[in-house]
Amino acid sequence: MARRIRIPWLIDLVSVSTPDAIRAVTPHPTLDRGLRPAGPLFNRLVARRLRFTLSTGSKPLPTILGRDDADRAAAQAALTERLTPDEPEHLLDEETVAALADFVRGKGGQVGPLTQQLVGRLFDPDYRATVETWAAARQLQRAAESNNPLMHLIRVITGSITRAQRTLTEAANGDPAAVHTTGIAVHNLVDAMEGLGTLYRTADDRTSVSTAEAIARTLVGPRTIVRQADGHADSLVGPLRPGTLVTFAIREAGQRSLDPRVTFMRGSWSECPAHRVVPAMIAAVWSQAVWQ
Repeated sequence: MARRIRIPWLIDLVSVSTPDAIRAVTPHPTLDRGLRPAGPLFNRLVARRLRFTLSTGSKPLPTILGRDDADRAAAQAALTERLTPDEPEHLLDEETVAALADFVRGKGGQVGPLTQQLVGRLFDPDYRATVETWAAARQLQRAAESNNPLMHLIRVITGSITRAQRTLTEAANGDPAAVHTTGIAVHNLVDAMEGLGTLYRTADDRTSVSTAEAIARTLVGPRTIVRQADGHADSLVGPLRPGTLVTFAIREAGQRSLDPRVTFMRGSWSECPAHRVVPAMIAAVWSQAVWQ
């Protein structure tokens, strides 16, 4: 159910990867995502790196705000309501959907910038992804996923993280949720679009692949999300101490279960506001690629 690495004063890390364990452990009241510099050395370094990286430069991104943050909760509720209309496909930019359908059919196009533009236009209909905004998203992703402290130090000294944050923040008009979506969450949808391309090329009969099947076979969540214990407590994965880091392999669990509730953390305080519009994006691109 879980693996633990604990070396006193150095590291205290729990990794959870099964769907049932993720559902059981994520609601634990001691686990939060405020990421304070607490616990052993490795844990403190990870917390500092993520807090520095996952921001607009002046404001933290929603993904590291705690459950008791009232502003976070209000903004998340408002965004969820906006992104879950009766017909979420009406939120999508038709021009970008068409370009992504061409990519799926193998007719060219840069999947990264196109996908970034598709999600960016959920926030601003005039959002235009560029080589620079996509490079910034890649830079932010690498910085967020790397646990190499030397590389993080180099990125801080050279200012590459700060420049990426600035580029994404300016393109998103300073909206932290838009920065998170176009800089971090977008990479999951890029993988889904690439999966559609593979499905299009390899399916014996593309028209026999239903939209629901295409979504199930390509929808992916983040590889890992991180929670931090803010006190002493017992849990299904063992005792938690202040600063214990618990990582959840959301992508692995979602692909194992084919359950979008796992992928989007449905029913939890940190569920993804885009849990309806992301499948609508995949559906729209697949339908256009196959039928138009």
